[in-house]
Parts: sequence; structure tokens; C-alpha cells
Amino acid sequence: MQYRLGIDIGGTFTDFVAFDESNRELKAWKNLSTPHDPIEGVMTGLRAFGAANEIGSIRLGTTVATNALLEGKGAVVGYVTTRGFRDVPFIGRGNRRNHYDLSWVKPKPFIKRRNAFEVNERVGPSGAVIEELDEEQVQALADTIVAKGEIESIAVVLMHSYLAPEHEFLIKKIFAERAPNIPVSISYEVLPKWKEHFRASTTICDAFIKPVVNRQLRSISKRLKEDNVGGNVVVMRSNGGEMTLEAAVDSPIQIAVSGPAGGVIAAKQIAQLLGIANLVTPDMGGTSTDVSNIVDGREKFTSKSSGGGRFRSRCSIFARSAQAAAQLPALMQVACWSLGRKVRARIRARHAMVSAGRCRRSLMRMW
Repeated sequence: MQYRLGIDIGGTFTDFVAFDESNRELKAWKNLSTPHDPIEGVMTGLRAFGAANEIGSIRLGTTVATNALLEGKGAVVGYVTTRGFRDVPFIGRGNRRNHYDLSWVKPKPFIKRRNAFEVNERVGPSGAVIEELDEEQVQALADTIVAKGEIESIAVVLMHSYLAPEHEFLIKKIFAERAPNIPVSISYEVLPKWKEHFRASTTICDAFIKPVVNRQLRSISKRLKEDNVGGNVVVMRSNGGEMTLEAAVDSPIQIAVSGPAGGVIAAKQIAQLLGIANLVTPDMGGTSTDVSNIVDGREKFTSKSSGGGRFRSRCSIFARSAQAAAQLPALMQVACWSLGRKVRARIRARHAMVSAGRCRRSLMRMW
């Protein structure tokens, strides 16, 4: 087991980089992706490598979740919330993303209003239970959803559940018993933060891509095991870390910016080797284009909205995404402007610190 392998599954190409730990050599190659079943493109590349039995570990970057969100190709989601709050995802927030863009349209949530359901329960802002969950109502709702046969995934978002998640866990348990084939995302596990709209929309996004990510990652894991390829297989997280395939299946929103995050980290490493401290990192693929920037040798992390304002992450590497490559010039312009602003701010801060030091020394001399 002498090779460490990196794989990036994109919408058009699947890229491979193998690192030989014995002689510290790198080998890179690529082949066309197979969107209907990404593992076919992966296996084609591994066959071209020819030394699959010598791979010790695999780090996987994927845009499966990214592309599903950008293209709107995911599951039919059922939304379960506290009585009186079913319209939170549709009302959204009152602010505009771009104040002077008259063509801007607020993105629609990944649910239909007919698939938004209310249950009787209530937790107060202090975390105290005001009204107990009506379990019989939830059981009847689960049976109705199964009988209906349209809904493929469930998003559960209850009021103030980030303080007291017991009702959400109970709903998840009931659906596991009554509808075992329907995956359930609860807001306490996805984004346990206040502000109802972002918590709701992020949980909906997690449920929206869960069946897609589940199907593809399990297929990848199964084929790799059948062919005895790789020992430890992990997926790149949106924050640049990594997680197991099983963890990614349970919380797919954590890999929503998996592929772009890997590109930013690679650009940062190359820039360090070249002695470049400030740069813009354009990453143009066949489906999406992602642009980020690095200031003073550091990538930027964010927990603000992503995916067209539809979801927020706990922490991810900052990258602006667009569905079409034609938007690359506009993204580059924004990224360059942002980079210049940050660099100028750092310079002003340093000058202020120097000036403060001089004033302090002058005062010391006076005294």
C-alpha cells in the first residue's frame, strides 16, 4: 500500500492524482465523468492507473451535492414543522441580495407548499416545553406520506429545537418505524442555530440532496470494496476537512462545497510554494464555476448563505458559485474587488499599528 490517491468527480471530468510514498512522485490523469453513475468514471480511471491494489487511502472530492443544488435536481421533500409556521420557507427574509438589481428574483425553496405539514407541539425561546408533541398525529402523518408515495425525503424543523431537540428526535424515530425507506433530516443535526428561515432552508436542502448523495456514495463504496480498492476512503468537507462516506450520507449538506473547497486548498498550497500571498482562485468546470480568494496566504471561512442564498453551513471555505461558465468574468471581477479591498484593509491596519507604536514611543519620551 504505497499510493495515496485523490479523486475529484466533476460534472464533465473525473480527475486523479496519485502520490507514491516510496519515491514521493506524483502522477495525474483524467477521464470523462459518467453523470448517470459516477463510479463508472472512477473505475475507468482506476483501470487506467493499473496499480489499484497498491492504493492505501483515497480522498474523494465531489460536486454531486453542489450540482444537485445548482441544477435543482434532487428529491421531493416533505416539510414538517410546528403548527403555525409552515410558511417560513416561502416567506423567507425581507432583504434583497442585490439592492439595485431589478432582475433579481428570490430563489424558491426546494419544497411545494402542499408538502408542508404542521404538527402540534411547541418549545419556547428559553427551551422550556410549552406543548408536548402529539405523537399520534405524527404517526398518522407518516402513514399518510407513505400512502401518498410522492415524497422521497423529510425535513423536520421545529421552533427553538436548537435548545430542546427532543421533539425532533422523536419525530425522526417515528418516521424510522413507520416509513423506514424515507430518509429524515432534522434541523438540530443539520444547523442547530437560531433564525428560523436559514435553519429551515438549510435542513430542506439537506433533505433535498440526501437521496442523491446516498445513492451515489453508497454505489462508490460498494464498487471499491468489490474491487478491493483502497483502505481508508474519505470525502472532502466544505470546510476543507474530511469525513467518512457514512457520515457524508447522513449529513450531505456538509459536502455541498466539497469539490470547490479542494480546489481552494490546492491553490493555496501551490501559491505557498511559489511565494504568492494574495490570489484569486477560479475553478471552472462543466456544470459550475467557483471563485474564491486567498489573502496573506489564508483562505476565507464563512457560515453565511450559499447556494443562491438557499442554505447556510456551520463553517465552509468561502467560494462564489455560478451554474454557467459565462458568469466567470463577473465572478472574477467580484473576487478581485473583494481581494483588493481585503489587502487594502490589512495594509491600513498595519499602518495604524505602526502609527500607534510611534505615538506611544513619543509619549514615553515626553514622560
